[in-house]
Amino acid sequence: MKKKLIFLLLLISSLLLFACKDKNVAEKEKEVKEEEVKDERIFSPLGGSQVDSIIDDKRVIGIMIDNHPDAQPQSGLLDAEVIYEFKAEGEFTRYLALYQKDYPKIVGPIRSARPYFVDTAAEYQALYIHWGGSEAGYNEIAAAGLDDLDGIALEGISFFRNKEVKKKKPHNGYTTDELILAQMDKRKISKTGSFRPFKFGDDEVMEKATRACDEITLSFNPTHEMKYIYDKDLDAYKIIRNGTPLIDEKFIASSTNEGFVTADNLIVEFASSRVTGPLGTLTIDHIGSGKGLFVSRGKVEEITWEKSDVHAKTIFKDLNGNEITLKRGRTWVSVLDPEDPVTILPEEVKTTQKEEGSQTTNKSTNENTKAENKK
Repeated sequence: MKKKLIFLLLLISSLLLFACKDKNVAEKEKEVKEEEVKDERIFSPLGGSQVDSIIDDKRVIGIMIDNHPDAQPQSGLLDAEVIYEFKAEGEFTRYLALYQKDYPKIVGPIRSARPYFVDTAAEYQALYIHWGGSEAGYNEIAAAGLDDLDGIALEGISFFRNKEVKKKKPHNGYTTDELILAQMDKRKISKTGSFRPFKFGDDEVMEKATRACDEITLSFNPTHEMKYIYDKDLDAYKIIRNGTPLIDEKFIASSTNEGFVTADNLIVEFASSRVTGPLGTLTIDHIGSGKGLFVSRGKVEEITWEKSDVHAKTIFKDLNGNEITLKRGRTWVSVLDPEDPVTILPEEVKTTQKEEGSQTTNKSTNENTKAENKK
């Protein structure tokens, strides 16, 4: 009897041992397979696009781009990974173009600094490149502790008047990547930096969004309108500025379809502005929190934004409080007043139940989306 019991115990022990071995082998095989399918792609932190080598600490440069009608078309927008558009004085806007993956071979026209552009550049610890600035703009550069290159001081050295474009001053100031890098070396400006990147994704981008957005029009003022039209083949939005396609300057004379500036993502940030300085310079309430819109992959959703201080990154979240996931590519951030008209097509279809019977009626409204900035 004892021998049978011992035999059974040995048999059970052997079976358990083999079972454990099989489990360990299976787990190791699973780990190997997971390592084999691990995503080894390398991405740009700024735009999320694929790159050949790691550039995580490569310095972002931010360049003030003139958007006055006499400055158009501009050079260098195609190389930008992120572009911010803010109102400037009068009925004009300006761009802050940000570069990390590739610095622009030639870029311009370059214009002067404004405080809210400086604060935005500070989010990325960018080298800030401008040609002059308002008094408040210069003060903000010092307060933010930004490295900067100023065309006022460096004209003829790192900046030049581009005679080939046949534009008049002050709308003809340009620079190049070589001139920027040379001045960085001369001044021993760091070529590395760090910042909090956007959250990027692939198939999950706009996965839960329900409203279609084939076209969205932003009216900054009566004379300046930006329209974004979704191109399914490109899976991006073509940009129409005041009725004319936005094309990089070097492609204007080309008969091909090259040079069109597109947006993979459009973020609309609603923030109140008011005239507070000489010559109509503005203060924009971009520090704090508010509402906005996120447009990508043919869809739109309402979002919120928050920026705690000058150096803090502006965080964009969906209405559930989760940080939004951007499509890899170029992101355009447009900052408008809450009351500025925003028209989205197709019009939102709302279904209402008739008082009698079960038949439904579709009400299509041409929605001017107006979000009130949270204080």
